[in-house]
Amino acid sequence: MASLHLRILLAASVVLVAFFGLTGVILDNAYRHSAEEALHERLQGYAYALVAVMEPNARGAVQLNNALPIPRFFTPGSGLYGRVMRNDGHTAWRSPSMEGLNIPFPRGVARGERRSALVEVSGTLLSTFNIGVSWDDQVPLGQSIHSALLKISISSRPGSVPSARPCGVPSLSWLPCY
Repeated sequence: MASLHLRILLAASVVLVAFFGLTGVILDNAYRHSAEEALHERLQGYAYALVAVMEPNARGAVQLNNALPIPRFFTPGSGLYGRVMRNDGHTAWRSPSMEGLNIPFPRGVARGERRSALVEVSGTLLSTFNIGVSWDDQVPLGQSIHSALLKISISSRPGSVPSARPCGVPSLSWLPCY
């Protein structure tokens, strides 16, 4: 009789461990996907906010017509960085938060194209969002032939946004802690 109870207890324990283990992995993957999407949407929102307040001048530089409502762009080391590049590779605007940093934003973004990537700078992983913008209606979508094309690049440390996990919280996730 004791042998039967032991086998039933062992079988139930194995089923419970497998169930909770599988549930943990599934929830962790769902959380990771949700965090990646939230970070992507946040960076996209920052890029659109930057586009909303900038205007290219005749020299190809960018002027911010209104105050950019995101003070982290102006705080060195804030973890939020932005750069506007002309199609010829010259920088049209660079956020003061990038002081002393050289972030390798992806090149060759065409008008209307959106591109996300992970880059490493001095051992720190950064998420980037890039979008090609042109004020010239003659530039077809998907092409980058005119110098009027601007590439907006936004980057953030995953730990500097609320979608990262707090330190001390155990996780199977790749997300760094803050």
